[in-house]
Amino acid sequence: MVADIHNAIFKALETFAADNALHVAYPNADFVPNENTFIEPFLLFAQTENIGLSVVNQPIVLQVNVNYRDGQGIIGAARIADALIARFPRNSRISAGSHCILFDNQGYPGPVLVNGGWLKMPVTFNLRILI
Repeated sequence: MVADIHNAIFKALETFAADNALHVAYPNADFVPNENTFIEPFLLFAQTENIGLSVVNQPIVLQVNVNYRDGQGIIGAARIADALIARFPRNSRISAGSHCILFDNQGYPGPVLVNGGWLKMPVTFNLRILI
């Protein structure tokens, strides 16, 4: 199930990246940024919750860092964050094998950080899978 979820979310982000001329830096994969902008996804699986006799809720936090070359301002990163939030609105769904990933809430941008020559604007989504 975990591999199916990663695969489904990463494929959806690849499509978004291709539509917006971006690259994706995956966790624990070699990546050398050669462009001014790229996205970087991370998934955090929370403890499952029983919400009925036979239904289990699997909460997941998806954080996508919008990385923008330092010194170019914040507006370009904010536009990409807006496009990402618009692409995955509240109640949108992604199929992951036999499971459905639900975007439970509206995505939201977090505090901007500058590190290693990159401005990072995190965009966070709360996801849910009913098992």
